[in-house]
Amino acid sequence: MRALEELGMEISLVTEVRGWLMLGLGVFGGVVALLTYYRGQNQRRLENSFRMTQLFRDSIPTQDFEQWIKLFHDASEPAGAKPGHFVSEDGRQIPFSALYTEGAPDDGAIDRIAQVLDLVSEQALKRTLDLRIFYHEYGQLMDTIHSWLSSDVGSDGKSLVEDLYPNFNLLYVKNRIVINWKCRRYVYCG
Repeated sequence: MRALEELGMEISLVTEVRGWLMLGLGVFGGVVALLTYYRGQNQRRLENSFRMTQLFRDSIPTQDFEQWIKLFHDASEPAGAKPGHFVSEDGRQIPFSALYTEGAPDDGAIDRIAQVLDLVSEQALKRTLDLRIFYHEYGQLMDTIHSWLSSDVGSDGKSLVEDLYPNFNLLYVKNRIVINWKCRRYVYCG
């Protein structure tokens, strides 16, 4: 009888050890699966960042980029521009809202660039791309266009960027762009 009790205790001990071993292996397998999933997501985000950078490069014609550079100089303090304005070729102060009128001085370049930036911002808000990589390449362009379109507030109290490019605006409102991120400089004032 005593031998049967000892055998029963040994079997229950083996069963308990087996249960704990299965739990430990299950937890370990789950952790490995989660780590693999997150690393895969990071790789996918990295690939999407490079694809989005290439899409931006392919979507924006050279003339639009040159218009942005010209406008960058015309909207600078050394050119004599007031905040929220740029200086026209005849020396007049023109608000940025003029870029959204018939016969815009930039031929719609800023609008086309901002549309693509809004698309990129939507993906960044969904966290499907690493914004730091895109920002490194086009941060100066993003910051200046956001600043220009935020400075012109309409009668409804909304800026152009809030009204026309909500994802692009939300990217800045939610502080998804860290202030100390470095970016490539395409043009300088002066």
